[in-house]
Amino acid sequence: MSAISPAGTRDHLPVATRYALAAATLGTGMVYLDQSAVNVALPALRAGLDIAVNDLQWVMSLYVLFASAPLLVCGVLGDRFGRVRFYVAGMSLFGIASLACALSPGLTVLLVARAVQGIGAAMMVAVGLALLNANTPRAVRGRVIGLWASLTSLVVAIGPAAGGALVDAASWRLVFAINAPLALIAVVVAWRGLPESRGPDDAGAVDALSVVLMLAGMGAILFGLIEGPRRHWSMSPLAGLATGAMLIALFVVRQRTAAAPLLPAHLFRHRVFAGINAVTLLQWIAISAVFFFLPINLQQVQGFTATVSGLSILPVSFAVLVLSRLSGRLADRFGPLPLILAGIALVGIALAWFAFMKRIDLYAADLLPGTVAFGCGLGLLIAPLTHVAMNALPDRHSGLASGVNNTGSRLANMISVALLGSLMVTGFAAQLDERIAALPLSADAATAITAQSRNLGAVQAPATLSPALAARVHEAVDASFFDAWRRVMLLAVALCGFSMALAWLALRRPPT
Repeated sequence: MSAISPAGTRDHLPVATRYALAAATLGTGMVYLDQSAVNVALPALRAGLDIAVNDLQWVMSLYVLFASAPLLVCGVLGDRFGRVRFYVAGMSLFGIASLACALSPGLTVLLVARAVQGIGAAMMVAVGLALLNANTPRAVRGRVIGLWASLTSLVVAIGPAAGGALVDAASWRLVFAINAPLALIAVVVAWRGLPESRGPDDAGAVDALSVVLMLAGMGAILFGLIEGPRRHWSMSPLAGLATGAMLIALFVVRQRTAAAPLLPAHLFRHRVFAGINAVTLLQWIAISAVFFFLPINLQQVQGFTATVSGLSILPVSFAVLVLSRLSGRLADRFGPLPLILAGIALVGIALAWFAFMKRIDLYAADLLPGTVAFGCGLGLLIAPLTHVAMNALPDRHSGLASGVNNTGSRLANMISVALLGSLMVTGFAAQLDERIAALPLSADAATAITAQSRNLGAVQAPATLSPALAARVHEAVDASFFDAWRRVMLLAVALCGFSMALAWLALRRPPT
């Protein structure tokens, strides 16, 4: 591991720290950029490939699955065989898979490319923060992580607006293609500017069975959650959930018995490490609900174009950009707990605002307060939360700490899209059935409408209906969407409450 003198680093960061900051920012920024831009492009992608909302869940969740499950093993392998090598290989794979996504002729090719893209993301994200830790003096890590979060937000800030502009001006395919030149820049920065670093455990085997159990277990649970509403919770999705739970249980048992476990069980007896990763999991389930569902709301129900939808969300990124660097400095000075609690509280307030938002008549009054509160909450939360997660364990476990923390946030994204997505689709379908049954529609027309329920706000009235009756159908669709949307957002508010309690229990000073 690189040895860096802390002298003089308060004002001037070492050259290696600057290169590591650039590499970590580009790596993490591209992963988040891909997610934020793709979220805005989802309605256009659905129309372009003629797929349903359930298929969109697979487009997002399959990527998250393969970006999450290998994170732990990638962090360990990066520690053992060289973090710079792993970062460069992962970034290269991510760029190539992004081009494959852009060129996909249909859903099957897109899903395969998204899985490969996820593996590349796992490789570079797992070691990105470890590279930053290895090349940054401990005394200024809070400040540097705050700077990393701020710069990452600057990269991400262009995502929604740029993604929307690309979709409206050309195609959703360019949202993926833009990753290729960014990946090339990141590879050059890391390869030419960073010294290789490893953890002390640079030899030994990785427990392959643990990797298989984790990937298969998460995949089976993902299948059950996404396919449950489509298959009316028949035997196959329920069997998927049961199988996934069993495989994850076997994974936990394996960590206690394996000679080289991916996740040593004793680490979770560490109060701060276990608590902060539980907070990360719960909080990012809540946060991811906004990033997945808000663009769908804005485009399907509010009638915004992709560009306007992206611009509408832009205050979130700019609030994170402004506050992340400040929160990192404040965490170094006053400790992370007050900032984490304030950040979670603001996110919860924003979610409550979104929950009761219906028709947006005036952006400044109806949507802007929620996006500003949401962005300020994230800006106060991200840097201190990451700082605690990365420094809860000794430096020799930087790769493992990075892998666990990133696994938690990616797993949360997958759970949010799959579980909350299923609740959204199921709730919308139930509400729509009830409202359509109350309208003077023929049986064939009612069936044609309710059969589209998996498309949420994109449900269309049959062309044979009169304009007045078609308008009532659209009102029923919008009302059903808002009912389901409110329940999902309020569930996310409850998760914020749980994560605040966990954060306080994990980070409060024990009595003396």
